[in-house]
Amino acid sequence: MYKSILFILVLILSTCSASFKRSIYAGRATWFDTSVGIGACGQQSSNSEHIVALNSAQYHSGSHCYSKIKIHNKKTGATIVARILDECPTCDWGDLDLTPDTFKAIANLDDGIAEIRWYFM
Repeated sequence: MYKSILFILVLILSTCSASFKRSIYAGRATWFDTSVGIGACGQQSSNSEHIVALNSAQYHSGSHCYSKIKIHNKKTGATIVARILDECPTCDWGDLDLTPDTFKAIANLDDGIAEIRWYFM
């Protein structure tokens, strides 16, 4: 009896964990100066904060405001966690625009662009 219950429990848990698989997005990261004003989420941020502007296609009228994401540089392997506080209307699907300090954590500012993968946390 105990083995049957344990088997059923393991089966249920393995099914549940498969359904919680997170989506990983691929795109390009660029960087922007936050001194241009208040972000699309309604909050001012600074260049030294780990902040992201999400592309318009995934921004969904602000439904991802204040969400945390983990960003991974495909070339260097560097990663950073940042918060979405703005929208990037010139970015394509999967692309992110980062504050200078966020970009510096994964790439050299002089590069200007980094190939990335990222996901919502």
